[in-house]
Amino acid sequence: MANKTRRIVTGNDADGKAVVQHDTAAPAFLPTNRPGVEVTNLWLTTEAPAKLTKTINYAIVLSGECHMALDDSDVLVTGGDVIIQRGTKQTWSNHSGHPCQMAFILIDGTGDGTVPNP
Repeated sequence: MANKTRRIVTGNDADGKAVVQHDTAAPAFLPTNRPGVEVTNLWLTTEAPAKLTKTINYAIVLSGECHMALDDSDVLVTGGDVIIQRGTKQTWSNHSGHPCQMAFILIDGTGDGTVPNP
């Protein structure tokens, strides 16, 4: 069966703007159950305050759709998409009128899109 998971990777450009760096099909992976995984239902929203993270975030759209706004673009994400945020400022909004269920996995980061050495 062909992999249909979309992977969106964010980062910061040379001016520090949050941008989409890659938007491609994800390589095949096997999902696993891990402690520390949070599932969120994103209900109808028109706007949310921008959030700047110093973590590496994996956001997995389990069902529904929502928008991820960065400094340079607004990206519609739908069920099956995986977003990898590497220390970027973003907002999330849901204009669909239906819940969007997402799982977020946060990993300690350095604030520049990298993970610190142990």
